[in-house]
Amino acid sequence: MQKKIEGFRLSPQQRYVWRLLQDNQSYRAQCVILLEGDLDVEALEQTIQKIVARHEILRTNFRRNPGISYPIQLIGEARVILARDERQSERNLTEEIEELAAQQRSLPFDFEQGTLLHASLVKLSEQTHLLLLCLPALCADARTLRNLSNEIGRSYGAHIE
Repeated sequence: MQKKIEGFRLSPQQRYVWRLLQDNQSYRAQCVILLEGDLDVEALEQTIQKIVARHEILRTNFRRNPGISYPIQLIGEARVILARDERQSERNLTEEIEELAAQQRSLPFDFEQGTLLHASLVKLSEQTHLLLLCLPALCADARTLRNLSNEIGRSYGAHIE
């Protein structure tokens, strides 16, 4: 007897994207946020964690049973790992962003178990950081990331005050 898994069906748009993802995992939404000034990294990480806890799609996984064409959405616990990197580079900011974004695009998503929000904080100098956010197209689009980056800014500002 199979174990029953309870979850939510994919929307029609998600079903379309799921079919595309079977051939190519490159369908993703990605943004880079330039952070200038003093940065409290722990406060930023807590801010992102709280936002993920508030929004179910940021903690959703997709599980597909054998013989089933489309997965179901399972909402899990809030867990985000903010990858950290420090760089001393002679390149200009645009080149640095392009390289970091390309590196992040090459990371695979574990749709069944892993956290789907890839978040990386790169320290370029004491006063300059880049926050890279990436989600599969099943979970986000450009507008979603714009809203997410705005929410991070507002929530981080409120957190440090």
